[in-house]
Amino acid sequence: MCRLENNIGSTELLGFAKVFVDNFIESYKNPPKFIILDPDDTDVTAYGQQQSICYNGYYNDYCFLPLHIYEGVSGRLVATILKPGRRSKSIEVYAILKRIISYLREH
Repeated sequence: MCRLENNIGSTELLGFAKVFVDNFIESYKNPPKFIILDPDDTDVTAYGQQQSICYNGYYNDYCFLPLHIYEGVSGRLVATILKPGRRSKSIEVYAILKRIISYLREH
């Protein structure tokens, strides 16, 4: 996934993210009355000299720290974003959630 993300532009990456959200939307026959978005970082240990790996003191290892966003009631995956191994800054998560919420409201 990392090599793919490093070989395409931000427009294509946004398109991939929309595919995840579109799959989430299509998983419902009828729109739910409410949606709870639950962002979760998950460590993925990295080996060698991979680009964008970072040391994470909490996990005591070099890793990627993808951000997965689930719907809190159903547990369905809404989106996933590959990130370096450092903790997410709240402003980054806010920006991602803001885009997802806007996209969900449109649909």
